[in-house]
Amino acid sequence: MPDIGAALRTEVRSRAQLRCEYCLSLESLTLVGHEVDHIIAVKHGGDTVAENLALCCTLCNKHKGTDLASIDRETSEMQRLFHPRRDQWREHSNYEEVRLWRALRSVVSAYDYFS
Repeated sequence: MPDIGAALRTEVRSRAQLRCEYCLSLESLTLVGHEVDHIIAVKHGGDTVAENLALCCTLCNKHKGTDLASIDRETSEMQRLFHPRRDQWREHSNYEEVRLWRALRSVVSAYDYFS
């Protein structure tokens, strides 16, 4: 995997304002520091550029892994995972709440996070 240089890490951390770009948790409130990781994994053709990097907490990084989508266990439909550069939490919470919860259920189902 390509090395993520110090300048690029600083840019990503600054842009994210030290919040996980998936769950919005503040780094100062976690036990382990947030990680800079690829949104679209290198193995799926993702580049090591600022637009494809996200600051994420250890839990989100572990549970997302290299996945781009998962199966919603209630609908059996493929659901694309949240993408911090393309998706906005404000939009999801207002008029796409069902889609957001399906995406979250997919993540939970894929990793049995709450079971």
